[in-house]
Amino acid sequence: MATHQHLDDRFHQFKLENHERPKHCFEYVVTGTGQFPYDMLRYDAAWPVSSQDAFNIGVGFHDPQEAYRGRRSIKLRSYRQPTIDRWSSFTWSVGFAAVMQDEPR
Repeated sequence: MATHQHLDDRFHQFKLENHERPKHCFEYVVTGTGQFPYDMLRYDAAWPVSSQDAFNIGVGFHDPQEAYRGRRSIKLRSYRQPTIDRWSSFTWSVGFAAVMQDEPR
């Protein structure tokens, strides 16, 4: 496999020292309806725990009305504590347990 020298200078790889590594991981569940606030993943440096959680994030992406048919819960992880007030500003709540999924209407 040929390496492209002009691409190699765009990034570098390094190993974190033990004192630089995150010491804690936060796991929480966000619950809401409507379009998922995608920017919150960036803002809280969070990611979905499972492929099902990732799928639930995208509910309503192509059909916005589908996203408003019921509440859904998504389990996330982050090395940062969730910004609960900011989630609330998007009408999504933060908790420890998923709510029962609403049945589609």
